[in-house]
Amino acid sequence: MGEFAVGKRGGGIQNIFKLPGYARLDTFAAYRVKMGPARLTAQINDRNILDERYYASTDPDFNVAPRLGVYPGAPLTVMGSMRLEY
Repeated sequence: MGEFAVGKRGGGIQNIFKLPGYARLDTFAAYRVKMGPARLTAQINDRNILDERYYASTDPDFNVAPRLGVYPGAPLTVMGSMRLEY
């Protein structure tokens, strides 16, 4: 399990407002098995396991007014993968 934490930070090029800080919990689990000369690894990654609402950033390219370019963080996200090495 890992924690990703960000403190309060300025919003917009002139820092006219503050984005709140947040903490996000992520986890992963993997299982590896040998299959003859090959090795199979299955992995699952969970991001934002508490499904917290947070604001990740503002528009880095300033395409819109700063208060309109605030981007929410991703909700609970689960990704899986399998890798076969031979």
